[in-house]
Amino acid sequence: MKSKLLFTALMILGYSSLHAQDLADCKNPCKKTRIVQSGPLIGLRTLSLPDSQSVRVVEVVKHGASYKNGILLGDTLTHFNGKVIKSMEYFIAEVAKLQPGDTIKVTVNRMGIVSDFIFPLGAASSKKITEIECCDAPPPDLNNIVFILSLNPANDYLRISTNENIKSEVEFNILDPNGNLLKTEKTKQAKGSFESSINISDLPIGVYFLKIFVENTQYVQRFRKDN
Repeated sequence: MKSKLLFTALMILGYSSLHAQDLADCKNPCKKTRIVQSGPLIGLRTLSLPDSQSVRVVEVVKHGASYKNGILLGDTLTHFNGKVIKSMEYFIAEVAKLQPGDTIKVTVNRMGIVSDFIFPLGAASSKKITEIECCDAPPPDLNNIVFILSLNPANDYLRISTNENIKSEVEFNILDPNGNLLKTEKTKQAKGSFESSINISDLPIGVYFLKIFVENTQYVQRFRKDN
């Protein structure tokens, strides 16, 4: 009979790193840190049994994945993820195929009572990885921009604003309730939250529609001209 420490035999050396970014056009580089885990860790010492269809737990690593989820010293492990544990080597090989955090199911025979234990694998080691990434604000989602018209009702000027930074040209069309085009203006803003205004002092009092075109996206909002 022989035994092995699954919490050492299953270590996989090396760490994955954060995806490298091209920072050539980045205006706001920043540091980002995350924890990278390496090596699936179940945290058991097992003993091969003569029947070669199960393994006996002879040590449970304190605070390891098995310890935290109720596996006890003396338990007999019969199945791993639904498959018979043909041997200790087979058990080790099956665990080694997985990653830290993967959910496993271990079937345990404890004094004649069979139970399934389902829990995530631990990690043999962990490390902080810090790299430089681009933290520029993402481009606006042109399908979900919220434009605010103020004041509405408006008098001489209709102000249009949004919290988005729109770098492309924006076109405004004012239409009467019958769909007739009355006024067209175009504007472009280099940086910051978008804000513009349209002179409507020459329009009669009444209700109008403002069509806003940003690239290939159109928005329509209703406003009223007073005085």
